[in-house]
Amino acid sequence: MIDLNELGRLLYESTRQKKYVTKNKKQIHESPRNMLMLCTSEIMDAYAAVDRQGYTPKEMEGQREKNKEALLSSLAEIICYALTIAGEERMDIEKAVRSCAIRNFSAANKSEAKNDKP
Repeated sequence: MIDLNELGRLLYESTRQKKYVTKNKKQIHESPRNMLMLCTSEIMDAYAAVDRQGYTPKEMEGQREKNKEALLSSLAEIICYALTIAGEERMDIEKAVRSCAIRNFSAANKSEAKNDKP
């Protein structure tokens, strides 16, 4: 099992040491605000990959796999940015993720119960 809090701290330390640089070679400070801006960009990339996948004809199966890879890469970046922010702020991301999952499961169960009533 991965220790998300430790991974977040390691990602943050790595970001600080490297003075993270974007594809355009612009230096980015490791502030949560800037990390969230980068995360937003990755969300748009993930959306584009999903959008392309939905419209990919079966004949272009190779392109469908590339879109899946692009989506997976963007999702991984989003998770890493979130862990980096949590690491910088010394937040307990594992506890937050667990709490969020419990809320989501609970909400889904309540919704199912409403739909099951006659």
